[in-house]
Amino acid sequence: MNKDSLSFFDKLSLSLEDNRIREPLKYALGIATGTALLDFAIKGKPYRSLVAWTAVFIPVLLGSSLYLSYTERLEAVKTAQFQAGLRYRTLTEGTKSGYSKDK
Repeated sequence: MNKDSLSFFDKLSLSLEDNRIREPLKYALGIATGTALLDFAIKGKPYRSLVAWTAVFIPVLLGSSLYLSYTERLEAVKTAQFQAGLRYRTLTEGTKSGYSKDK
């Protein structure tokens, strides 16, 4: 299926399947909505609540997406280090099958 022939909602659905987009969006929407509702319940001013929602949504969205990309990179580095350690250990110590003298 050609991605150019998809409708807007199909493209949106495909983009929301990616965890790097979906998770920060869920965090930001939840926290910003809770903040706006709490502000509206306390002060009763809808425009102030909208400003509070915007002021919370943007930093939480950016911060959580940065954190998630950082953790993905950290996991990739740990995996690469582990694989390099295994290769080094194999080169220096050999394998268990290399120790056996059964011939």
